[in-house]
Amino acid sequence: MYIPGFTRVIRAPSERVEVEKRNSLVVVRLARNRESEVFVYPLKVWNAVEELIVEPVTKSLKLRQQGAVFVGPPGTGKSSLARVLQAMLSIPVIDVTPTRVLSKYLGESERLLEALLSDAEASEPCVVFADEGEWIVAQRFTGAELEVARVYANMASIFLSRLQKWHSAGRYILVLITTNVDVSYIDQAYLRAGRLGDPIMFPLPDRETIVTYIEEVLRDTPVGREEVEEAASKALSLGLSMADIASSLESFRRKLERGERVALVEEVSFRKPRESAYYKRGYADAKSRFGKALLRRLRERYKYMASCDRLYLHIALPEPVALAVATAFAIHVLGSQPVIAVDPRYIDTAVLTAETHGAVLIAPTQSIPRELLANLHLKAKRVVYAGLHKPFDWILTLSVGGEPGDLLGIAELVLSFYNVKYTPQDIDTLAKVSNLRDKLQYIASAPSIEVLAEVKTA
Repeated sequence: MYIPGFTRVIRAPSERVEVEKRNSLVVVRLARNRESEVFVYPLKVWNAVEELIVEPVTKSLKLRQQGAVFVGPPGTGKSSLARVLQAMLSIPVIDVTPTRVLSKYLGESERLLEALLSDAEASEPCVVFADEGEWIVAQRFTGAELEVARVYANMASIFLSRLQKWHSAGRYILVLITTNVDVSYIDQAYLRAGRLGDPIMFPLPDRETIVTYIEEVLRDTPVGREEVEEAASKALSLGLSMADIASSLESFRRKLERGERVALVEEVSFRKPRESAYYKRGYADAKSRFGKALLRRLRERYKYMASCDRLYLHIALPEPVALAVATAFAIHVLGSQPVIAVDPRYIDTAVLTAETHGAVLIAPTQSIPRELLANLHLKAKRVVYAGLHKPFDWILTLSVGGEPGDLLGIAELVLSFYNVKYTPQDIDTLAKVSNLRDKLQYIASAPSIEVLAEVKTA
């Protein structure tokens, strides 16, 4: 006999959700008894979830689609937002996990899935939640795994059939699935209108998100704004996810409570980043007269580009150097956050992230195969190609490095991008060195400075 294997989560009277929208962000506070948690999401993500899920349920409107797929790198808040929604909607949650569905016995997996979905119908309104649910939505197996393919194909047919049935009947059974896979690996049948629709992309945090989150979490501590901004730059340079940053802040709080002397930026620095193959976010700024002058000239020369809806540029420098310059250009000239493609297997996710959040896609021309570079301008509205290879003759090449002092400014952007400690005096010392190769070699050899090895050969 089948025993229902789901978990009901009902909001307690002492639990409440507060939502505050700030410019391009939303701050969500989840209070439970005497404890509270803070989450910060891009406003576009929150608005999409609010429109598709929260408003229809709270206002008893027909669902435009039966749920959503949350896609993005690990640690970006996909599961946390699902928890927030569960608290806001105050409805039962049915967890769908491999251990509750998959079985080695023929036909048992399909039967268990049918039973879980029947439980959902009996619990309406409810949320069907599959955390790390790529095993549900990924494209179906073929070829050698014939038996496995048959099981997954049967389960996919069952799930898709229920989605269509629920949507046609206007039932309040929400399906939330989180996954780390690239969007190209998701079975398109799930993404049809009326089922789960277009995936909602959860990006790695940008500088504004990190600063806001740190200030909210540490609002009752003596940490100042300057220290928060320095820690945010460090976290961004390291490519930390929100989960990594949250872990750093928790450790920082514990040390403060024990009376230990600890700097926030040092605590963030100790956090080993979870390398994301999907893309990375970078940060490059200048504090010397050379770097500031370079950014000022770029702004004066190319300021009209900030309002361009479509933009395709090329920075003809060695790739490690070009990435730093492209990042600074995106932030300080175009007024946008960069999304840097780092793995050709996840190029679609990088493109979707940039398009969803109005960011600039930075494409390394050495790391990304040329056949993929050839199609980027058809997928993304704003692309900066970084590296010596120029994909197309018609792309505008930025004039960088032609003015006196530009090479010193470029060297500083490299330092900042690769998270190197330096002072304006270090940049002044570089002025005595003759060319870019020697400048970068000096940077690498200075006692307090470390830089990526490949930059030495630029």
